Amino acid sequence: MPLLATQVADSEQRDQAAYTFDRLNLVLGTIVGETAGYLLTAAWTTLVPVGVPGVDAANFVGYVLWSLWLIAFAVAIWRSPVTAGDGKAGSARVNLFTRRPAA
Repeated sequence: MPLLATQVADSEQRDQAAYTFDRLNLVLGTIVGETAGYLLTAAWTTLVPVGVPGVDAANFVGYVLWSLWLIAFAVAIWRSPVTAGDGKAGSARVNLFTRRPAA
């Protein structure tokens, strides 16, 4: 959302950017995202007990890939420094978990 971020920085466009963000959140997040999520969950819940071939393998592969993604994401967060304070130039960068200055 870089375009909205630049609009928020401009005091004259801030209200319009907030309105646009709220609309996008409603349409893409709530209407499209949640509806698709519910439909896919319902389809999966229906396919598993029926015994469709390949569902067990897909379930196993999905859990393995999800676990690997979670581990990779945790490592990425753990290794990335975060900006302390207000985030402006000159602020100290510290490791999120150790709270020591980042290299």
